Amino acid sequence: MKDKSLVEYYQQFTEVRDGVGFCGPSVPYRWLSTPENHDLMKPHGMSAFLWFELAEFQALDIANSINSLSIHARNFDAWHRVLEGVARNEAFRVYLEFIQSNTVVALNLPYSIKSRFYYAIAHLSHQANRFVDDQAWKESDLPTDQEINQEIAAKVARNWKGWRRVAKELELCNSTSFRNNSQDFRNKYNHRHDMLVGIQATPPVERKITQDIEQNVSYTFGGTYTMELSEISHLIKIEFQNFCSAYSKLQGLINEQRASIPYS
Repeated sequence: MKDKSLVEYYQQFTEVRDGVGFCGPSVPYRWLSTPENHDLMKPHGMSAFLWFELAEFQALDIANSINSLSIHARNFDAWHRVLEGVARNEAFRVYLEFIQSNTVVALNLPYSIKSRFYYAIAHLSHQANRFVDDQAWKESDLPTDQEINQEIAAKVARNWKGWRRVAKELELCNSTSFRNNSQDFRNKYNHRHDMLVGIQATPPVERKITQDIEQNVSYTFGGTYTMELSEISHLIKIEFQNFCSAYSKLQGLINEQRASIPYS
């Protein structure tokens, strides 16, 4: 029997996808109440303008990133149904054409989204701190963008009650559990070797070191482990729900800071 064309596989995918649901309700957009006009001539007028511009952009950017997790999970579910029972060699064509690049993006997203949370919190808290005490908080207190991480965000946002709530939820995002269950995909893909998800997820040769009385080194051969699309979809769905919870707490932090802007 003649193999299906790639176009036929994609048509089947779109038909199947219509019957697959998203992970849940999307993260909301346009929820932040903003002034209709900014008077830049007022005291701290430019600072207020900067905070609102940052808040609107970061809230939208993070919401888009989280919602894209739901889109990826839905697509993986649909492709899993389409390729279930298809011979390995035949499925390989479809993986390379339509799926592989999406798995790379999806499995890297949890790390990226978590980093964007810290970046947004650091910048917004920095501007809000200047409203609370512009004598004690200086522009130089925020490092360069390249240096912003969890530690910097915690330092800048520590005096805001909402920070602790966001930080607690973010502990569940891109956690050790996700990294282990995804075979540490992000680290291996970016620093070691390609990962053909759905085809082969481990290299032909892998070196392992065991820490016991003496340091022992062993080598494994084979590279036959396969991380299925349904498995990836399940992991992404969990990350989506965790990030949704973190986002709701981010909304609380942003609204808390908004209240500190006197003429907003």
